[in-house]
Amino acid sequence: MALSHITDGTLVNAVDWNALVDAINANSNYGTPDSGWVNITVGTGYTAATDTPQARQVGDTLRLRGTIQASSGNLTGTAAIGTIPTSITAPTVQIVYAAAGASGGVPMRVVIGTDRSITMTAPLTGTSTYVNLTAILPLT
Repeated sequence: MALSHITDGTLVNAVDWNALVDAINANSNYGTPDSGWVNITVGTGYTAATDTPQARQVGDTLRLRGTIQASSGNLTGTAAIGTIPTSITAPTVQIVYAAAGASGGVPMRVVIGTDRSITMTAPLTGTSTYVNLTAILPLT
């Protein structure tokens, strides 16, 4: 079944639905490979906060979840806070995104390097005790 066959909002039966899912998967790399959730190695001086920091590769996307905090005190300056596992494809370019922190969600700069390193830069104003890594990012 081609994707163009369902364009009018018509309800489809399970056979048609499975064919639609197969067609979508055949036309994208979503779902392959899927590494499953793998724990991130947390950097020296840092620990997992409330949720274990994990990474997952699904196709050409990197999914992150979990929180990292300083072993004591607030997050300050720029620091290497973790490493993406080697079972996940390294990004081909450096990835930069804004991540939420504590204290009302003060945003921080998070960089995923081509060497799988995770670096955080704390906000210039305000304080945060942890960084929430949650994101879906392109690997290419």
